[in-house]
Amino acid sequence: FTMKKKILMAFAIGTLSVGFYSCDKDDTDNPVIKEQTGTQALTLLPGEARTLLSSVSNATVTKASQLATVNSFGSSYVAYATVNGTVVKIEFDKEGNWTDVESETDHQGIPSTLLSELTNFPQNILTHLGTNASQIEEVERKAYGYKVELLNGTELLFDLAGDTITSPSAPTTPVTPTTPVTNELATNFINTHFTGYTVAYTKSDTDDGIPVYKYYLQSGWKGYKVVFNTAYEWVEIEGDDDRGYYVPASIIALLPDNIQKHLAATPNVQVVDIEKTATAYILDLSDDREVYFDLNGNYLRTDD
Repeated sequence: FTMKKKILMAFAIGTLSVGFYSCDKDDTDNPVIKEQTGTQALTLLPGEARTLLSSVSNATVTKASQLATVNSFGSSYVAYATVNGTVVKIEFDKEGNWTDVESETDHQGIPSTLLSELTNFPQNILTHLGTNASQIEEVERKAYGYKVELLNGTELLFDLAGDTITSPSAPTTPVTPTTPVTNELATNFINTHFTGYTVAYTKSDTDDGIPVYKYYLQSGWKGYKVVFNTAYEWVEIEGDDDRGYYVPASIIALLPDNIQKHLAATPNVQVVDIEKTATAYILDLSDDREVYFDLNGNYLRTDD
């Protein structure tokens, strides 16, 4: 169980409630440049954060802070809210996407009403945990998915779809790659196109019945998924449109000239995902279009 410094705070929310606020290392080492309390707290946060917190039932935001620099969770803002009597700390990036949620009340898990409202948080994580869902102390958004810590200190890892990487009954252990991260072809590709990124974990899987190796890369809070076939040729590069992580230009340069010319015609549109199948390139773009090309780069069609 992670030890924290506890500061006792009392505040009025209808009736007087008492919670314990933590002052962890990220907060103490990172100066706050703006802070609002009470009814003005929400006004300090980006729109996405305000929308999320306003949607949670029985939630009252009591304090919000803007940090001087981005912390290790990728957070630029911190908000404290009381949800059904439990004090919760929610961190957000500069766009207002949540990055970390933690219960600040001793021996109380994060209320299910908040967990069920978290944007893009897979609900099958809660289904998978069953009765243990009420024991979630912290949820951290990672490049590969989500890290969940229970009140008893157990850490569980889930991928972006909410599938388990570790078993809830297993003790806290490092993630063991299912394919070697030292494969020379994969390593060279990652070092060339994702400088500064490390492999968070790898996973053997099948896509449409075809065996593949999925590599989840991470640099701080930023992350990508790179999928290789069994010959370690890349077949998919996936970023994150919500957080502005797009396919690197060095990978775009590997595509046929016709595809590059097509993309150059709309310079304000970014490539979120590229999939290379046996017959086509499929590009997901930041304007919500899906564009198909044959393997020679000839345009086929666009799906909106």
